[in-house]
Order: sequence, then structure tokens, then C-alpha cells
Amino acid sequence: MDVFSNLLDERGFKGFKVDNFHISHLLYADDVLILGEATLDNCRILSSTLEEFANVSRLHINYDKSSVMFSKNTRNRDLLCQVLSICNVSHKLVYLGIPISFTRLKVEDFLPLMDKIHKKFMGWKANLLSFAGRLQYLKFTIQNTIAYWIRGSILPKTVFKFFRKTCSKFLFFGDITSLKKLHMVSWDSVCLPKQKGGLGIPSINALQFAFNCSVIWRMYNCSSPLSNWLSAHYISPWRPPSTKDSKFWISICKTAVSVKKNFTFIITPNASISVCWDHWCNNTTLAEFVGGASLDYFPHPFLKSYISNSNWVFNSLTPQSLKIALGSFQIVESAISCLMWKNDPKPKFKDFVEDYYMDFSDCSWHKFIWHKKHILKNSVYVWLALVGGLKIQDALRHRNIYVPVVCSLCNSISESVNHLFFECTYSFDILNSLIPGTRNFLLRPTILQLFNWMDNEFSGAFLSFYLLIVCSIIYQLWRERNNKRFGNEIRSSSSLLFYVKKVVNAKVYKWKNSDGLLGNF
Repeated sequence: MDVFSNLLDERGFKGFKVDNFHISHLLYADDVLILGEATLDNCRILSSTLEEFANVSRLHINYDKSSVMFSKNTRNRDLLCQVLSICNVSHKLVYLGIPISFTRLKVEDFLPLMDKIHKKFMGWKANLLSFAGRLQYLKFTIQNTIAYWIRGSILPKTVFKFFRKTCSKFLFFGDITSLKKLHMVSWDSVCLPKQKGGLGIPSINALQFAFNCSVIWRMYNCSSPLSNWLSAHYISPWRPPSTKDSKFWISICKTAVSVKKNFTFIITPNASISVCWDHWCNNTTLAEFVGGASLDYFPHPFLKSYISNSNWVFNSLTPQSLKIALGSFQIVESAISCLMWKNDPKPKFKDFVEDYYMDFSDCSWHKFIWHKKHILKNSVYVWLALVGGLKIQDALRHRNIYVPVVCSLCNSISESVNHLFFECTYSFDILNSLIPGTRNFLLRPTILQLFNWMDNEFSGAFLSFYLLIVCSIIYQLWRERNNKRFGNEIRSSSSLLFYVKKVVNAKVYKWKNSDGLLGNF
């Protein structure tokens, strides 16, 4: 295909050009995208080049599988198609699985994505997953699919709502076809980082924000067709967008304004830093730095036009005071990046996602359930208990759903989260058997009170060990409660203790200091 690229250049095919940026084609696997002026002469050059390439390489064009797209103001479309021998005129095309169009994409353009997500949810593998398994499936399979589309298009609100609805149903019920089921936890609460009280699934808004930040960073630090095009056409993301700009670029500009304080510039000889719009003068723009002085001395849009051999080169008419002021800014030749994110020259995608949630308040108890040695299957149910996600009797009654009041474990006291964990005699006895120190409590603790006590009493591996025990107890108590209430299955406390010990032993057995931890367990 290098031969084809050279032929296009040699035969004079006119591609797409803005200032110094020029592009005529994109190659990927067995797909070829050719971009150029919609004129008869240009189409004749393209047609003859394709024919010449076919004669040389024996790779002939399949015109039945080829299509052509025109902008809305293009004339003589039929004549141009006749010259190209391509009859299929399309308003959009699918490139690498993502629809591309000159006009704004509609909801029906996203039906392949919605159908793909629907099939993943309805697959037999997904139907066999537990709550923890569905969480992992969402985080590493579904979210990656959605993130790929976000990189190529702006999702409409209808598609956005579809993902929220189906993902929530799948996570909590494992069935996206259910019409009316009670959601105890909002999807916004789920889509928070773990340290903010959520399950660590980034929302679509967070993914879009992070992608916009990565585009801004790559626009200045990476030499790619996308970066070069954005710099040539828009100059800077901090330049106010016009009403004619694409929805994609307007989204980029909004993000750029909101995170301006996080981006800092390092002046390098070849960086595409905007003279007027970027905040390269001690985190201020040039206009703010010079205090209202005329900027007519800088006719070129990019700073690199005024740098030669790592030295400043100014117009002879530039005032001496301005030369001295701007000359004080150091030009760094060895810098890895000219745009840094919070003083980091190579930020990661997760850094941008974390910044999206920066203004959300931290959660005080996340470290107790998401410690390094946690068991996901157990920790997710502890999380549900702490955020009100368990369908306990008192929570259901607040929603006018009436169920049996009495606790199914002790059969004497009204059921609530605090009672079940660990005011209930049955659950408190289990806790005392596995953590003897709790026998000295004057009052039976709640989950958070128990966690705070453990945080003061233990540290290091011992703290992780006892947190693991508590989370395992809570999960097994919830299972036992449901079995007694809905399955008529009765398991003795000794059987539950045995199962908790079995799970903890299997987890702790491979720890470095397992003998010391399991010695008295």
C-alpha cells in the first residue's frame, strides 16, 4: 500500500488541506479511506491512479463494496460518481465499527452498538454470573465497548439513557428484560470511585471527560494526523468555539475550560502552542501577561514561529520591554512533553477519570471493604449494606412495600440493617465466635462501629485478616437470612461458622504470615 500512497502524491491528487496540514488517505487493514476535493479533474486523477495501481499490483477495486460520500454543498454528484465508477452514494460509512458522517449522527446510527450491548447482556455466560461477576463483566467488557464508541462519537441522550437503564438492571437483577423491579441504589451512586463510596464503574460522562482530556494532551504532545488536524484547524482548545464547529470540538472546548488549571505548558522549540489562546505565560495568556499591550507583533498563531535554534526571534517592531519580558521564559529542548497534566508529563487515562470525581466527597469506610486482600463476592454485599442496597424489611416499608417484620435469624426483633449486623443475637454470637475481642463490647455494634474499633485495635496484615472475616460473616449472614425467609432452608450457626472459616482459610493460606494469622482462628 506504500506504492498506492506514493502514486496518489505523484499523480497530483488533491487531498484535504488546511494551512500546513495535508491528508489524502487513511489505510487500515483491508480498508482504504480517500479524502479529496470533489472536482471532475481530481476524480479523474483518482480513477486513473486506482486503475494504474490495479495493473501493477493485481489488486483490483471491488466497486460493489465501495461507496462515496459528498458534503451537502457538492454539485454534479452523478457526474462525479460516473467518473469514479462508484454508484453507491452513502450519507455515512462505518469505519472500524464506528459510523462516520458529514452530518450529526442520529439514534438509529447507534443501533449496532445498542444491539451489541444487548446481546452481551443476554448471553448465557452473563446469565450465569453472580452479583460480583456481573460487576466485573460491566467494568471490563461492557464499559470497554462503550468507551470505544465514545472515542469516535458523541452519544445521544437516548443512547445514554439506554445504557444507564440496561446496565443498572443487569447489575442488580441479572435480567435486562424485567419491566418493574425495585432499584435500591441509584446508578449515579454505583458510578463513583470506590474511595467516593461507589463500585468503581466510571460513568459515561466520566469516560467522555477523560477522553476529551486525553485528546487535549495528545494534541500538543503527539504527532498524529488527528493532532495535526486539530492544531491546524482549531489552533487551541482554549480558543472559544464558533457555532459552526462540530459537537465533538465544542465538547473538547468545554472540558478544556473546566480543567485549565490542571494543564501547564513547557515551551519547546517545535510545540504547537498558541500565542494568543494558550496559558503559557506563567499559567496566564499572553494578553493577560502583557496587560493590554498590542498583540499585532505576533501575526503567526503558534509560538514555534518565534523560536529558532532554541532562541526567541521577535519582529523588529516589537517593543524592547516586550522582548525582555517574553525572553525571560525558558525554552526547554529536552522536555518530554510541552503540555503537562498536574506536572505529570505522561498522564494516564485513569488520572483524567479520577479528576472528574475530584469534587465528590471522600467515603470514610471504603478502605475497610476494599482493602488489598478483600474478596469481591463478600465486599460487594457489605457495600450494599452500607449504602442501603439490601432489601431489608424497614427499607421496603419506607417504599410502601410490606413484608414480614420479624428478623428471620433471631425470630424476635424487627428487622433492619443495624439489627441484622450485629444487634441480632444470632449474628452477634457468630461474630463473638470468630473475633473474641468483640465480647467485651458494652453494646452490640453496627458495621461502621465494628470497622472503626478494628482500625484502632489492629494494623497491617492483622487488620486485613479481621476485615476479611467480618465481610465474610456479613455475606454469609445475608445468604442465611434469605434462605430462611424464601427457601425454608435452616442452617445451624455451627455450619455457618464452619463455612466462614473455610472461606477465610482458603484466602489467607497463601499469605506470607498465614501461620501467625490462622494459629488462633
